[in-house]
Amino acid sequence: MRQTGLGPALIALALTAFLAACGAAPKLASVLRSPLPVASPSSSPSPSSGAPVSAAPAKQLRAAWPGAFFSVRLPDDKSAYALDDALDATHLVVTAWPAKRADKASIDVLDTETGKLRKVATMPEAGMLTRVWVSDRYAVLVTLPSGAESQRIWAVSLDDGHVTEVKGVGDAMGSPAAILGDTLYYASAVRGGVFRVGLPGGGTPEPVEGSQGLFLVSWPWAADQSPANVSPSDVSSDVMTKYLAEVLGNPLSDLSIDAKVNQTRLINLETGEVRPVVPAPGVTHLRCGPEWCRGRDAAGRDVVQRPNGTALALLPGRPVGGDGPIDRFFIVLRPASTAQEWDTLVYDARTGTTGLGPTSQVIDAGGAPTSGLARAPYLISCSDGCDAPLSGVNLRAVR
Repeated sequence: MRQTGLGPALIALALTAFLAACGAAPKLASVLRSPLPVASPSSSPSPSSGAPVSAAPAKQLRAAWPGAFFSVRLPDDKSAYALDDALDATHLVVTAWPAKRADKASIDVLDTETGKLRKVATMPEAGMLTRVWVSDRYAVLVTLPSGAESQRIWAVSLDDGHVTEVKGVGDAMGSPAAILGDTLYYASAVRGGVFRVGLPGGGTPEPVEGSQGLFLVSWPWAADQSPANVSPSDVSSDVMTKYLAEVLGNPLSDLSIDAKVNQTRLINLETGEVRPVVPAPGVTHLRCGPEWCRGRDAAGRDVVQRPNGTALALLPGRPVGGDGPIDRFFIVLRPASTAQEWDTLVYDARTGTTGLGPTSQVIDAGGAPTSGLARAPYLISCSDGCDAPLSGVNLRAVR
């Protein structure tokens, strides 16, 4: 994928909404982060070799994952669409804004096989939609109402469209989060640890036993260090930060994480299992999911590895943003030949396959939809009509 201007930035929905409100209408690639059981890659180096494997040459997305590629036309009676999550291999959760009533956004489900868009519910209030978490039963919305200073949480039934406010959470809810049955699990935004609350109506949040002092990575896994992978000392060399600084004038100078400190253990909050994290020689900034980690080697190159220190491989670009790993799939940016242009690549750590757009629409919910982590949606502007088909890859369909 090659984009210009605001195109390739993978940033939070809050920034997306801000830019859209200002008329910028950026096109943002979507990355949904979920655990995915994977086999060991066949091309991995031996644990003692210390030499990372280079990524294979990039293929177009359609060629890289033909069974997961889709192309549909969206109705052009809306001003914009945002792709929020993948329910399964053929259904996406979409936020749609009416052309003349931006305060009446709706939560829809798009069938990528038929192209049909099914309205589920209307947004409960005007304001900014900052997060969407999805399971097979609910969409949990995090909103910032117009003129308000505190966020509100809503549970939308994907069966009947009923909208219920999730009480007792508010600004205490951080990221990531996961929905399992009728329970919402989330990282605390104010005091660390992991909490749970019932859906749809909420109540008094309960701390998850054994989560004190830990950071949620991908339910039920937590780690002893924040999943964030960027700290102030890294800002000058981070591709995304450079991009934001150049285009938006935002150097992200308020980050306060010492990302060079590796995570050392992963803890399963359901079973109590502890997995040691072993960095490959010279690797720092190590952030892990249950199957894969990413970090930087002694030369400053971005790499992936297994939590046990094996399967070291070079990433074909700089991972987007400062979040932790996305398990099997990694979204990276690579400078293109023209100034202010970037290529967005999707790297499969299991197979070494690298996919290059033709578009930046990449919907990735690798494992069970009940455990999706943070992501930045793809915003599609239809101010001039939606004549071009929406095409991309749903990585939930990759086998």
